[in-house]
Amino acid sequence: MVCTIEKASVIVNTMIEENRMNEIGCVIVDELHMIAENDRGHILELLLTKILSCGIKSQHQVQIIGMSATVPNVTDIAQWMNAAYYISDFRPVPLVESFKWKNHLYNSKGEVVRELTKMKNDSEDLYQLVEEVIKENNSVLVFCGTKKETQETATCLCQFFPSTTLEDKKEDKLLLLQNLRFANSGGIDPVLRKSIPYGVAFHNSSLTTEERELIEEAYHKRIINVLTSTSTLAAGVNLPARRVILKSINIGFRETLNTRQYKQMCGRAGRAGIDNHGESILILKPNIKDKEAGIKLMNSDFAPLRSCLHKEEGGRGFKRLILDAIAGKFAETEEEIQEFIKFTLMAHQVDEKILEKDSKMAISFLLEKGFIQQVQNPSQHFKLKTTILGDATFKSSFSPEEALIVKEEVLRAMDNVVLSDDIHLCYLITPIFNLANVPSWEKYSRLVDQLSQKRQKIAEMIGIDSGYLIQQAMTGVSVKSNSPMGRACHRFYYTLQLVDLINEVPLDTVAERFDSNRGALQTLMQSSQSFAIQVSNFCKVMDYWSISMLLSQYVQRLNFGVKQEILPLTEIRGVKKGRARVLWNAGFHTVRQIALADVKELSKVKNLGPFPERTAGSIIRQARELLERKAQELRETADEMLNL
Repeated sequence: MVCTIEKASVIVNTMIEENRMNEIGCVIVDELHMIAENDRGHILELLLTKILSCGIKSQHQVQIIGMSATVPNVTDIAQWMNAAYYISDFRPVPLVESFKWKNHLYNSKGEVVRELTKMKNDSEDLYQLVEEVIKENNSVLVFCGTKKETQETATCLCQFFPSTTLEDKKEDKLLLLQNLRFANSGGIDPVLRKSIPYGVAFHNSSLTTEERELIEEAYHKRIINVLTSTSTLAAGVNLPARRVILKSINIGFRETLNTRQYKQMCGRAGRAGIDNHGESILILKPNIKDKEAGIKLMNSDFAPLRSCLHKEEGGRGFKRLILDAIAGKFAETEEEIQEFIKFTLMAHQVDEKILEKDSKMAISFLLEKGFIQQVQNPSQHFKLKTTILGDATFKSSFSPEEALIVKEEVLRAMDNVVLSDDIHLCYLITPIFNLANVPSWEKYSRLVDQLSQKRQKIAEMIGIDSGYLIQQAMTGVSVKSNSPMGRACHRFYYTLQLVDLINEVPLDTVAERFDSNRGALQTLMQSSQSFAIQVSNFCKVMDYWSISMLLSQYVQRLNFGVKQEILPLTEIRGVKKGRARVLWNAGFHTVRQIALADVKELSKVKNLGPFPERTAGSIIRQARELLERKAQELRETADEMLNL
C-alpha cells in the first residue's frame, strides 16, 4: 500500500488496536528528512516510534527502510531507529553546478566559466540559458520563488520564441489543450492557453491534480520542453531535466533557500540513460551580497535533522505522544511512559530531565481534560487508562486539541443541527488547523452579509459574529487567531467554499469569489474529506451515531465535488464530476441505465469528451463491470449469511 503519512498513522493505530501489527512486514519511508518539517514531522516521528515500540513489545520486528538524499546526521537517525545505514554519493548522471551573476556564469568556487551574450528585454539572460538546451530537444526546469512568478516567467519566455516553434508538435499541443479544457470542465488557464503552443507550461499548486498530471505527461513526452515551477516540484515529482535553473536565491516573499531545498532542486538535473551530465544554474542579483550568499549556499552542508515533537506549538505533538502511548497499550504508568518516550528521535536530542518534566505536564493536561483516568488495581498501584474520549481521539488520529474542539461542536450540533442546508454539516468537516489565512476580511464580511437569512442564522448558531468580521476588515489583519471566535470565523470562510464545491459550482467561479485557485480548492476538498472520515470515526466511538451517519455521506461528495444525486455515477471508472453531470442531464440517472445503453445512443450526449464513440464504449463497459462487482459482493454476502 502506498499512502500519505497521515493515512499511514490511521492504519497503524487501527492495527495496534486490533492486535494485527504482525501483518506488517516492511515500512518504507521515502523523503525521511520530512521528520524535521514543522507541519507534519511530528506525525511521522510518532508513526515510527509506535512501530519501533511494537517490535520490542510483541517481538515482531517490522523492517523500516528510510530513504533520503538530504540527511547529514544519518548516524543519529540510525541510532534512533536501531538501524544499519548505507551512504552513497554515486550519481548515475554527473551534475555540474554553476551560478549566473551579472553577465557571466561561475562555478561553485566563484570562478568565471563563460560570458553570456545579452539579449534585448532579457534582463536575467533566462531565455538564452533556456534556448541553449531546448534547441537540441532537451528539457529545462525553471524554479521560481512564488506561484505568481511561475506564470509570469512562462508568459515572458514565450515572447522570445520564434513563430516556427508554434508548428513543432502542433497536433500534440492541440490535444493537450483539449484534454486540459475537458479536465477543467470546459475552462483552461489563460497562461497555459498562451504558453503551451510554444512548448512552455507552468506547474504549481494552483492547478488541479488532473491538470498537473497532463502537464507532467506532456513534459515526459517532450511536448513541453520548458517547465516553470515552484520548489514543491523538487520534493515529490519525478520530472528530471537536462538543465535546472533557479531564478532566485529566495523562495516565497521573505524566505531564503536553505541547503536542503537548493540541493533537491539541483537534483532534478540530469536524465539517467539520456544525458551524459546534468546542469544547474542559480541566477543571482547583480550585487556582492547576493554573490557571496550564492557561493555560501552552494558550498554549505545540510542542517542536521531535529525532532519536531518537542517544538510543536503548545506541546500538541507531545500530548499526542503520551495519549498514543496509553491508548495503544504501550504504557500504563508514568515509568512506562518514560520508557516509551525513549523510542522517539526527540529522546536522542533533548535532555531527559526536560522530557520528564514535559511528560508530567502532558499527563496532567490529559487527566484534566478527560482523555485519561487513573485506575487503582488490586495491588494499590495507580495505572493510567484512556477514557472513551481518549479512545475516540486515538482511533480518529486527532490531536487532543482537535478532539476537544470537535467534541464541543458536535455536542452543540446534536441539539440544533440544521439538515435543510449543507452549510452546518460542512462546517463540522472543515479542518481546524493548517488552513491558509483569509485573503480579505472585508470581502469575507460582504460575503456573509449576502448569505440568505437561513444561512445567517446557521452562522450565528455556529458562533460567527458579523461584528468580529467587520473588526477584522477594519484592521486589515489577515493573521489567524487562536481564540474560539477567531478560529470559528476562519474555518467558516472555508466552509462557504466547501458548500459551493459540493453543489457543483464551477471551480473557477469559486476561486474568483474567494480569492483562491483551482488547486487550492481541490486540496481543501481532499483535506476536508480526510477530516470528515476522522470526525465520523470519532463520533462512532463517542456514541454520536446520528452525527456520524450524517457526516459519512459527505465523504464521497467531497471526493468528487458533486451533489448527492449524481454520486452513484461517479463510481463508474473514468466518470468524474463533469462527465457525471453531463450524463445526468442527458437522462442517464443510474449506472444500470448506462450499462444497458447503446454506444451510438450514449455517444450523442453533448460534451461527453474527445472521441465520443470510443469514450461511450468505455463508459458502458466500465458501468457493466461495476454492476458485476456489486452483484458479486452481494452474492458473497448472501453466502456468508446462509453459512452462519
